[in-house]
Amino acid sequence: MKKRIWWLGAVAFILSFWIVAPFCYAANWDYVCASKDGTSYYLDISSVEKQGEYLRFWRKGVHQESQDGEKEFRSYHEVHLANPLEIRMLQIVSYDDNGNVIRNYSNPTEWQSLRSGSILYALANAAMHYAQ
Repeated sequence: MKKRIWWLGAVAFILSFWIVAPFCYAANWDYVCASKDGTSYYLDISSVEKQGEYLRFWRKGVHQESQDGEKEFRSYHEVHLANPLEIRMLQIVSYDDNGNVIRNYSNPTEWQSLRSGSILYALANAAMHYAQ
């Protein structure tokens, strides 16, 4: 009986790592650009992945001053590497000055054309550089 309990505990322990591991990774934020309002944008180069005609990455925006209670946000994007390039947001998480989550949406947005010269274009271009 003790042996079964030990094995059950071992299996539960291993499964917990298998379930949690995809959400626990060290981000490697690389500065990309800043907007006119002083928001700095970063690319998590460890999150960049290319699968066929699709490229996915996390970006982070840090405002100089809080905007409507938001000091920082992180968003997960998918780029369709077609002509023209298209992008959509898959998830966004916003944080207040104390690092508390104030918004967390995970409903994908509609595809939109990726305009040359935009901040998202700069981030997607940087992500393409790191794509494997």
